Amino acid sequence: MRTVFKAFCAAVAIGCIAAPAASAATPFGGKLTVNLGVAGVLPDESAKISPIGGTVDISNTYVPATTLDYALSDKLSVELLCCVTPHKVKAVSTAVGTVNLGKVTLFPPTLTLKYHFLRDAPVKPYVGAGVNVTAFFNEKLPSGPVRNINYETTVGPALQLGANIPISDRLVFNLDVKKIWIEPNVKLDTVLGAVKADVKINPIVTFIGVGYKF
Repeated sequence: MRTVFKAFCAAVAIGCIAAPAASAATPFGGKLTVNLGVAGVLPDESAKISPIGGTVDISNTYVPATTLDYALSDKLSVELLCCVTPHKVKAVSTAVGTVNLGKVTLFPPTLTLKYHFLRDAPVKPYVGAGVNVTAFFNEKLPSGPVRNINYETTVGPALQLGANIPISDRLVFNLDVKKIWIEPNVKLDTVLGAVKADVKINPIVTFIGVGYKF
């Protein structure tokens, strides 16, 4: 996941360097931009599991996603990311081996404040920071030792880097990557008793899409 983040940063930097230093400044489109595309949710997971030890393995997921971006000024905007992401989960390297924890679906809306620079350049980069709220639902456990599982809703920070590339007066190609901190407490009811886990999902979330400015 760090390689993906570094590659994206490099691509944005190259685009900024290659862009003209100055040109006629004109506002691009309207205040609200609706982006439709594909998000990749790539967990950078770890866990402390008591009393059986071990850590956690969470699958990558690629899903349709939407972002809404509202311009506050020529330099500032607020963005809301919306998507629903299903994941496969396993506890690994525990005292009882690998334990299949089935599937869980995440709803992780993320609100960020973005600063846009080089607005006159062909590639229009931005950085952002904000807050994420993640709710867990639709838990599906396989038959086995785990009888019930509960994921705590979390609130955490988010950082963002991205770029807009205008296609026309109203259309824009959007590339975006976020680092989101999602660290739920998880409780499991098993045939051997209660198990608790402090889980760090902390995904990198990539987004590629096309936006329309209203």
